[in-house]
Amino acid sequence: MGDVEVRALNDITLDIYKGELAAIMGPSGSGKSTLMNILGCLDRPTSGIYKLGGELVSEMNDSQLADVRNRKIGFVFQSFNLLPRSTALENVLLPTLYSRNKANAKQRAVNALEMVGLGARLNHKPKEMSGGQQQRVAIARALINDPEIIMADEPTGNLDSKSGKEIMELLIRLNKEQGKTIILVTHDPKIGKQVPRVISVFDGMLGSEEEQAELKRWTDVNYSKLELLANDKAALGSDAEDQRPEGTGSEKPAENNEVPAEESEGEAEE
Repeated sequence: MGDVEVRALNDITLDIYKGELAAIMGPSGSGKSTLMNILGCLDRPTSGIYKLGGELVSEMNDSQLADVRNRKIGFVFQSFNLLPRSTALENVLLPTLYSRNKANAKQRAVNALEMVGLGARLNHKPKEMSGGQQQRVAIARALINDPEIIMADEPTGNLDSKSGKEIMELLIRLNKEQGKTIILVTHDPKIGKQVPRVISVFDGMLGSEEEQAELKRWTDVNYSKLELLANDKAALGSDAEDQRPEGTGSEKPAENNEVPAEESEGEAEE
């Protein structure tokens, strides 16, 4: 912006492993949406590298990134993003229009809708369904090409508490029963308490282990607590490296002994 440079992400280094269920959390403007856009191959980092399943995607062009997204990633959005005049089945079929794998597309769509509990609503349009049902359609659409990863941006943000709980239960089941790698972006601390790993982002940088533990203890959104933690560290004269302990956000969970399948390292500038 003229002579002003804003680093949306700065010195982000982390690994996300196959089969993980993780939530990216942080205040508005912290950089979590930029981080998800890079992880989801929607944006490229200005510098640094990002490897997805061993592929160096940070140097791919737009067409190559689109192909990676279609093969490996399913997206779920807060606002559902369904076509209002199309049925649930037609909405779920949309990603197959851009896929190389068109075999048995209709049956795969039916199977995806049955998997999310909407086998009886194949021909219903969005206006004929509740918010929770629309989000289930969106999840079925994300599953149609059998992606390795599901990226969910505030998946319960537009839902009542009961529907939100059902959607989270569905995502957790997909992770546990099908081994899908699921990455959530959320402001909701209740979601943070349900996932094994919280990746906290503040001012474009990864939060410390102490800050991540604080996030998982919350019952209400209160980012001022973490600002106080940061101020306390500054008052003690901790340098930048002390504020972000080595290995924070990049260590493999002790219970997961699989070989890394998804990795990301990168910086972004805006």
